[in-house]
Amino acid sequence: MKNVIIACEMIRDEIELAIDMTNCQYPIIWLEDTLHLYPNKLRDRLQQEINKLNEDQYDYILFAYGYCGNSFVDIESGNSHLVIPKVNDCTDILLYGSDVKSKHKGSYYLTKGWLESEKAIGKEYDLYTRKYGEKRAKRIMDVMLANYDSMIMIDTGAYDIKEYEKQAKNLADRLGLDFFMVKGNIKLLIDLFSGKWDDQLFRIIEPHTTISIDHLDGCNCYSMPQGMQL
Repeated sequence: MKNVIIACEMIRDEIELAIDMTNCQYPIIWLEDTLHLYPNKLRDRLQQEINKLNEDQYDYILFAYGYCGNSFVDIESGNSHLVIPKVNDCTDILLYGSDVKSKHKGSYYLTKGWLESEKAIGKEYDLYTRKYGEKRAKRIMDVMLANYDSMIMIDTGAYDIKEYEKQAKNLADRLGLDFFMVKGNIKLLIDLFSGKWDDQLFRIIEPHTTISIDHLDGCNCYSMPQGMQL
C-alpha cells in the first residue's frame, strides 16, 4: 500500500519517537502548529493537502491529529482512505487511557511543543508584559485563563523532561495556577504508524466520502474544559 502521514508540528517529538519505534517509512507532511487555534483554517489546509495527495494516488492518509474543533467536518476524502484517531485533540493523543482529564477539570496542558510554539501562552504573557507592564498583563491573563485553576505538564517520554518541567512550573507560578506533572504515552501514534487501526481507536473514512459530524462520534477521550482550546 502507498501511505502518507499528515502531522501537527506541535507533537513532532512524540511523532518522531513513534516513527523510530515502529520503523515507519511513510513520507510525512508537517503542518504548522498554530493552525490548531483556527479550526476553519486547519480544515482548509487539510483539504488542500488531501487534494494534492490524491493526485499521487495514495491508498491511506494517516492523520497525527485529533478532531481539533471539528476541523475534519466537511473534509472530502477524494481517492484515499483517511485514518483519524478518535480523540478530541493532541492532548488526548498523548493521554490515551488516562483518567487525568476527569480528575483535573479546568487544567491547561503543556508539553515541550506547547511551550515552544509561536503562540505559547508564556510567550503571549511576555509580549503583554512588554507592551502593557506586568500588572496589566496579569489582568489580561487572568481573563484569558478564567476557566483554569491548574497547569499540567505531560511527560511523554520523547525528551528529557527536566528542563521543560522547570519552565512549566515557573509559568504556572507566574499565572497563579497549581502545577502538576503527569505521565503520558504515545500508544495511539505507535498504533497509527504500525497499521493497528482498531475501530475503537481510529475512524477510517472511505474514499469519495464527505465527513459529517456523525463520522466523528465515539471519541475515546475526555472533553476539554471550556476556555482556551489547545
